[in-house]
Amino acid sequence: MYLSFQRNIKTDGNHQEVVSAFSSSPILSIVTIIFIILLTSITVLRALESRNEWRRIAAEDKVSKKINKIEQQKK
Repeated sequence: MYLSFQRNIKTDGNHQEVVSAFSSSPILSIVTIIFIILLTSITVLRALESRNEWRRIAAEDKVSKKINKIEQQKK
């Protein structure tokens, strides 16, 4: 859809056919799929690494002990 400006119209007498950029160029489809898979894997890896970083920070600061202390003070 974002490549709609690259559509071609084939005329064959009275017959008109709209051909998208993906169907006219299979390489574009393959590159787009590879690009999406690459971006998805990078996003997942970054999220996992961020989670591990926050776990290390929480362990260093002993966050769970502080949260338990605050909860006990509320009671």
